Amino acid sequence: MESAGAWELLPAAPRPLVRLAEAEAFLRGLEGLDLAPWIARYPPQHKGAAGSVVERLLGMAEETVPGPDGEDYDVKAILVGVGEGGRLQAREDLSLARLGHDCLVSGAFRQSRLWRKVGRILLVPVASAGVERRLATPVRTGLADLPPGVQAQMEADWEAACAAAAAGERLHAGLGRILKIKPRTGRDAKGFYLCRALLQEVLDRRDDPISFVS
Repeated sequence: MESAGAWELLPAAPRPLVRLAEAEAFLRGLEGLDLAPWIARYPPQHKGAAGSVVERLLGMAEETVPGPDGEDYDVKAILVGVGEGGRLQAREDLSLARLGHDCLVSGAFRQSRLWRKVGRILLVPVASAGVERRLATPVRTGLADLPPGVQAQMEADWEAACAAAAAGERLHAGLGRILKIKPRTGRDAKGFYLCRALLQEVLDRRDDPISFVS
């Protein structure tokens, strides 16, 4: 008999869902699915376990190198809490990308890989309550949905990081308000993170509160 977390029991798409619309529709159809049995197959130190399971759901091989997930989107799964009235609560900053070469050689934010990535994200909240880890409604984070003031602050954060890098200064989270610079997995590796406050605003745009977690 197969165990509860056997990969064969994961209701994954029969083929890679490479278009945003089909990926979003597929995940909406699985809302409320408890991912805990499959997340448990990863070691506790694997912080991206929820994201790895979501990628498997979408019929994608787990990424071994940085790159886009679909043709017109990048999937980002985040563990969130559930507050009063079913309101999702962001718990931490969202990892976006490595501190890349395009930052170190150019301050042209709107031509950077990071700017393009922000406009492609399909955010997949995974509601954490007790031992359960349930899929919630995915949220698009297109650039058009970000207020002009937020876009301007992101650009300012980017330019500050580029200026510090060019000057050989130490890069740290205090440089940015929306785009944070924090350590990533790997020795001396750093990356850009989207601050929790902005994540909360994105989550609050969802039309429906969580109803499947008591």
